[in-house]
Parts: sequence; C-alpha cells; structure tokens
Amino acid sequence: MHVQRLMPWGSAPAAALPRVAAEALADVAGTLAWAASPRSRRIVAANLNAVAGRAGARLVSGVFRTYSRYYLSMLRLAHLAPLRATGPYRWEGRDALDTSLAAGRGALVLSAHFGNWDLIALALTEMADVCIFVEPIEPAAVFEYYRGVRARHGVRVAVVGRPGRAARETLARNGVLGLLADRGFGSRRSTVRAGRALIDMPTGAVRLALRHGAAIHPVFARREHREWVIRCGPDCAAGARALADPEAQVRAVGERFAAALTAAVRAAPEQWCLFPRLTIAANHDVGRAA
Repeated sequence: MHVQRLMPWGSAPAAALPRVAAEALADVAGTLAWAASPRSRRIVAANLNAVAGRAGARLVSGVFRTYSRYYLSMLRLAHLAPLRATGPYRWEGRDALDTSLAAGRGALVLSAHFGNWDLIALALTEMADVCIFVEPIEPAAVFEYYRGVRARHGVRVAVVGRPGRAARETLARNGVLGLLADRGFGSRRSTVRAGRALIDMPTGAVRLALRHGAAIHPVFARREHREWVIRCGPDCAAGARALADPEAQVRAVGERFAAALTAAVRAAPEQWCLFPRLTIAANHDVGRAA
C-alpha cells in the first residue's frame, strides 16, 4: 500500500496531538525509515557529498527526519493554522521580495525540497496571491489531498503539463508563483551545477517570469532551533535580463539559483530531502538546456 494513501485518515489524529509530541513521533518514524532504507541512505549520502561535501550518518538520518516532519506538517495543516501546525516562523530578506512586488510585475520564488517548502507558500499568502507549480502524482486521492490542504490556506496549484491560465493570471495580478527547482520535471529543463553535482532544473516557469518581467527570488525555509527561518535572496533576474540571448538569461538565473541552493545545503545538509540520485558534474555537462 502507498503510505501516503493514509494521509486523509491520519490527519485528524496528527492535528489533535500537541505539536512537540507529534514532532517527536515524526522523528521516530523518520529514524525507522532511515534504518529500513539502505538504498535511499546511499543515494542521499552521495547527493550530500556532491553538494555539501559531507554526509555522515547523523546528517543522512536527519534528512529522513526532516522529510517525516514535512509529512507531519501536511497532516496537521489539513486542520490547523500554520503557527499551530508547524510552529513559529520569521522572514530574513523579505524586503527584497517586497521591493520586487512594489514594481507590480509579480515574482517567481524558486525553492527546493529543503526544510519545509510548503510553509514558504503559506507565508507568501500574507503578501500576495500565490500559485505553485506541482507535479501530477499518483494515486489521484493523494494529489487531491495535497491540493485541498494548500487550497485551505489560500494556495492555488498549476499542474505541470496542464497548467491552464493560473500561472499567467497570478503574475498579471502581481502575485507570486512558486516552483521547486532542484528536480527536473516538465518539458523545459536546464542543467546547472551545485557543488560537484548536476541539477536538472525545470525552466518553464523561469521563462514565463522572464517574459513577463517578473522578479525571480531563491527562497528556503530552514528549521533553526524552535522556529523556521524563511530566507529570501536577491532577484536572480535583475542582471540576467541584460543578456541579449533568452537562453543565456535562463542559464544565468539557473546558475544563481544553484549557488543559493548550494549555500543552503552546505549550511544545513540534514534538511535537503532530495532522494533521486544526482549526476556528478563534468565541465562539459554544465549549461545544457532542453
């Protein structure tokens, strides 16, 4: 049985528990998953080694616990407000995003499977309309569960492959689009380098933002002690638009995102929940676009 099928039934008990107790149980579940998944342990270790340059057992098991806490948050958010579901959070660098939105052209936020990525979208709803790109996943009941949780907190979704008008309409209203850019999906991709690894980065949303004149910011939510810190970096598109070639603009944005991702992973490797195996970079592999 697909474990995520149980999420609709597990959400109410998870929300009823005090957050500290629920997180402790999630940590136990993550540690058990780490112990039972030798292949995934090896892949996570290889990815961390390639990007962060370190991957001890404590860091790798921490990845499993981070992912388990992410699942817990999606259970609790079906019934609770973000503060009660995930705990307190604060912004760093929000002024950069505020400045971009003041220009009236909207923004694209690029993030990764790091920390708690859905918390970023929820926090952004305090500033603007939010629409995030998501992959179609099976079973359909799980996809609809995620869609329902996000909609409950004011986050719309654009499904890759059949996005409709939601993304363009969001930018037209000076809203914010969200994209997890550390794993390739969709038909338009570019290869960027993070440490010694190659990231297959989806670029359809980047191209849309560049055409629209929207800002593009890297944003990551990192757990620090008893709170989340949502860090927003500078506009990756600001210098890229000076380049005449549209493909060069996309590559420039990708390189800046990869640099921001590398810094985030090196600061907290145990919070990067990327389970597909990355390719180790060779110089001739970087900068390819599809």
